[in-house]
Order: sequence, then C-alpha cells, then structure tokens
Amino acid sequence: MRSGDFETIYNALPGGVKKQTESAQTIRDSWDEAVTKAGGLPEDSRLEVFSYRPEHTEQIRVEFVIPCEKEDFKVFINYDSSGNLYNYVVWKNS
Repeated sequence: MRSGDFETIYNALPGGVKKQTESAQTIRDSWDEAVTKAGGLPEDSRLEVFSYRPEHTEQIRVEFVIPCEKEDFKVFINYDSSGNLYNYVVWKNS
C-alpha cells in the first residue's frame, strides 16, 4: 500500500471481498483519505514485519505497523495454508 500498488492488492482479494470493494481505486481513495488524516507517511520509516501461525488455525499471519506523523496503522494479512490471501485488516493503531 505504501508503494501505491493498489491493483495487486485488489487482484489478490477473495471474490466476495473484491465484489464489495468495487475497484483498486476504491482502496486507493480510502487509503489516501486515512493517510491524510494520520498526517502523512514519513519517507524514511522502516517496517518491522512479523510472520507467524496463530493458535488453533492453519493460517499464516503477516503483521506490521505503518508509522505516520499523528498516528499509526496496524496491518494483519492472513493467508490460508496454500498461500492464498484469506483476508486482511488495516486499522488505526492510536
């Protein structure tokens, strides 16, 4: 998302989520609005990315925080055991 590749994100969405999302532009517009409210993304920030298997599931989770000037975003991306995108969650990590 930081690199602006919203098309790849959109194309990887499960069918039901993709249908509700409408387009890559919908994701971009939501992201741009959230980043503006959070004060923008620092150019020199580094992400600490964690990958693990949550208890009682076969999914794999990738977790990281995107730092912004006023508040941060926390991201969880879950994959099924075959490596396919299962879901993702992005929220303000105030």
